[in-house]
Amino acid sequence: MNTAEKVNLIKNSPTTDEIVTEEELTKLFDENSSPNHYIGLEISGFLHLGSLISTGFKINDFIKAGVNCTIFLADWHTVINDKLGGDWDTISKVSKYYQDAFKLVCPDAKIVLGSKLYEKNPEYWSDLVKFTKHMSLKRTMRTLTIMGRSESDEKIDVARLLYPAMQAVDIHY
Repeated sequence: MNTAEKVNLIKNSPTTDEIVTEEELTKLFDENSSPNHYIGLEISGFLHLGSLISTGFKINDFIKAGVNCTIFLADWHTVINDKLGGDWDTISKVSKYYQDAFKLVCPDAKIVLGSKLYEKNPEYWSDLVKFTKHMSLKRTMRTLTIMGRSESDEKIDVARLLYPAMQAVDIHY
């Protein structure tokens, strides 16, 4: 598949907002025939048409275009964001369901469970601490919208302040 065909495949429905510009995507494929794509998902409940089917179909388009795709199942992020009541046993069970569903829909994608990644890479935590040394509290508070929270939320626990840094460090593993 040539570069133009890869770009068209990725642009086709279901559409994606990952493309900043078509020129950048073309340049990426011209320079690297097998770039990496990463998508992280909180374990937040039942998968549905948007979260599994549309996402899965688009991931498969990336794979057909020669992209190495990783689906990161963010179980610890789910705890931090109090999804599924923040209950670890429930999150673990639903994580297994997510893994099985994405394996079925996206058999060629790499599926990574956050807790397993952290267990296998103890240096992750030192990298996280090093990364957070470059973050200010004020700037971190502004990022809370990625979790559906606001700076004015009075129930912000310290764990939520780790979430943005974890997202940034996760992609390097």
